[in-house]
Amino acid sequence: MNEDNLSRGYIALYRSLQDNPIWTQYPPAYLKVFLDCLFRANWKPRKYKFDGAEIDLPVGSFVATSAQIALKVGVTRAATRRALAALETGHMIVTKAATKSTLYTVVNFDIYQNGNKETGLLAATQPASSRPLSGHLDVTKPATNKEIRSKKKEEKSIQNQNLAQTPEALEPEVVPKPETKKRKRDILFDDFWSIVWEKIGKIAAKAEWDRQVKDEAHCRRIIEAAKRQGPRLLAEANARTPRQVLHPRKWLKDGRYDDEGINPLLTGFDDEQILRAAAEEAAKVEKWKREKEEDD
Repeated sequence: MNEDNLSRGYIALYRSLQDNPIWTQYPPAYLKVFLDCLFRANWKPRKYKFDGAEIDLPVGSFVATSAQIALKVGVTRAATRRALAALETGHMIVTKAATKSTLYTVVNFDIYQNGNKETGLLAATQPASSRPLSGHLDVTKPATNKEIRSKKKEEKSIQNQNLAQTPEALEPEVVPKPETKKRKRDILFDDFWSIVWEKIGKIAAKAEWDRQVKDEAHCRRIIEAAKRQGPRLLAEANARTPRQVLHPRKWLKDGRYDDEGINPLLTGFDDEQILRAAAEEAAKVEKWKREKEEDD
C-alpha cells in the first residue's frame, strides 16, 4: 500500500449507511457529495480566515464553495447544490453562507470519526453498535402533504381509541344544568300540575302559568291555593249534570288563586261530599306520582 495514502489518513464509514435514504433513494451524486464533505471536514480544531475574519474552525467543519465541491466530485453545480440542500434538510450537514464561500459542518462528525487525534489517522475500530446514533445518518425525504394528513389522521384515531378505553369516557361526567329563573319556574309548574283537580289542557295551562307568575314566592302561593281549592272544585264538577270542570288554564287566567275560598253554603255541597272528593283527588295524585317515578 502506498505510504502517502496512509499519511493522509482515512474516515470511518459504517455499514448502516447502506440502509440510509442517501444510499437507497437519492441519486448517486448525493452520496458522492456527502463523502466529499466527510473527506474535507477537519479532524481537529484550527484557525481559518472566513468572510474577512479569523475564526476557530471546529471539528467536522470546512470552508468551500459549491463549485469547488462540484469540480472535485465530478458532477454539475446544479446537482451539487441540490445534494447539499438535501443533506442540510436531512440534518446531515449545517451551512453558513458568506460572501465568497460557505462554512459547512458535518453533524456528529466527532462522534463517528472518533480516533487517534495525535497522529491524525482517524481509526474506526469501534463497532457501529457501540457508537451513538448520528443525526447525519437519519436523513429522510421531506414528507408530502398527503403523508402529513395521513399521519395526523392516524394519531387522532389512536388518541380517540385511548380516550374510549378510559373510565371517564365510558362514564362521562354529568354536569347539572344551572338553576335559572326559567328552569325554577318550570320545576314549580310540575309541582302545580301534580296537584291540580283535573289534568286537562296542560300546554295551555303552562303558557298561562308563564304569563301569570312573577317570582318563586308567587308560584308557591298559586300552588298552595290549588291544593286548598282543588277538592271542592272537583266535587263541584262531579255534582253537576252534565259534568262541568273548571280548567286549570281558566283558573289561572281568572286569577282564582286569589279567592278567599268557596263557601259550601253557596255551592250546595256538604262537608262529607267535599271530604270524599278530596280523598279521591289525593288518591289520583298519589297514583300519578307513582307512575311518574316508574317512568323516570
